[in-house]
Amino acid sequence: MADDDDVVKRIKELLENYVKPAVEMDGGAIQFKSYNDGVVNLMMQGSCSGCPHR
Repeated sequence: MADDDDVVKRIKELLENYVKPAVEMDGGAIQFKSYNDGVVNLMMQGSCSGCPHR
């Protein structure tokens, strides 16, 4: 569906421009996996231990 393609494009742009740089600054990683029926699936990795954010 064309609308879903536009949504996926925008999600990927937001991840690349805003989320990914912040996550990478803390040694983590985030990757878009899929979008289906309003649900975004991501692969997330972290490298911090003892992080105060829980």
